[in-house]
Amino acid sequence: MDIKERVAVLVSLGKRLERVVNDSEQLSEAETHLKNAIPFVFHSNQWFTIDSVLASIRGVIKLLKEDELLLWYRRYMEGLARKQKHYKVGLIMAGNIPLVGFHDFISVFLAGDHAKIKLSSDDKLLLPLVFAIAEEIDPRFSQSYTLVEGFLKDIDKVIATGGNNTSRYFRHYFSSYPNVIRRSRASMAVLEESVTAEDIALLANDIFTFYGLGCRNVSKLMIHQKVDLIWLMDELSKYDTVSSNHKYVNNLIFQKSVYLIDKVPFLDGGFFLLRESPSLFSPISVIHYERFEDNESIEHFIKDHQENLQCLVGKTEGRVSFGQAQTPQLWDYADQVDTMEFLLND
Repeated sequence: MDIKERVAVLVSLGKRLERVVNDSEQLSEAETHLKNAIPFVFHSNQWFTIDSVLASIRGVIKLLKEDELLLWYRRYMEGLARKQKHYKVGLIMAGNIPLVGFHDFISVFLAGDHAKIKLSSDDKLLLPLVFAIAEEIDPRFSQSYTLVEGFLKDIDKVIATGGNNTSRYFRHYFSSYPNVIRRSRASMAVLEESVTAEDIALLANDIFTFYGLGCRNVSKLMIHQKVDLIWLMDELSKYDTVSSNHKYVNNLIFQKSVYLIDKVPFLDGGFFLLRESPSLFSPISVIHYERFEDNESIEHFIKDHQENLQCLVGKTEGRVSFGQAQTPQLWDYADQVDTMEFLLND
């Protein structure tokens, strides 16, 4: 397929996925398979509830809008035009949230390369079903990828995502290949004095969607001294979307028990804990926070934690708007590494 045909397939795939999440009456065979599988994904990974899977699919649909795709890939027209060789690119997918590696795949697909995909055992059901829909649209799509069991072999480049320990192994194992190795990151929100209840309602999505398991989930709040913590707790407490999941509740009970035994101060929001801490990373069910008086302290924190910071949420220009942390655009690259540039670099 040429680049226009590849874009057309992705646009059509987005429209087909939209039919699935909108519960359209007339679905193709592959669309029906995906729709029927969504309630059962939970049985193989109990973090992947119906709401989480649907949220992920909606995120994919957003990536596959025609205007967005054209705006994105046209940035790389010069590189695409001079590309002399098509590579076999190993993709090691994470499994923390559903379909989390889809952006890597469409980058490889649009670059004209072949993706050799190692799925996470925590997320091995959804992507093949999505690909089956793409193959209904154009059977040539099946030539663009291979699903790999066991070790990745016969590759030219690799993009791998994992935790900090896993990433160290990846760096060693794939050191002889051009690579992009991603590790754990976290996201932070800045609550200025002017923060409103509407902002907090949107922020709740940034914090609690996917139960806080994603690198774009806000795990740290920088809160202006004049923002009332009790008011903030009350506002966040209105948006309980997580306490029906027993795995989340088990984490909550465990963290609360540890803090009580160790006499660590915290505020109890019912389905979350707010703890004052300088750490960017927080456990599941816990939100870390610090107070600030001026922007200088914010800038110092960002500078000190830049290599671990995935997403910065807030009202200030240049920050991700409240409620948008989980819906990145195509050019919002993980770890701020331009995947397309990497793929187009011979």
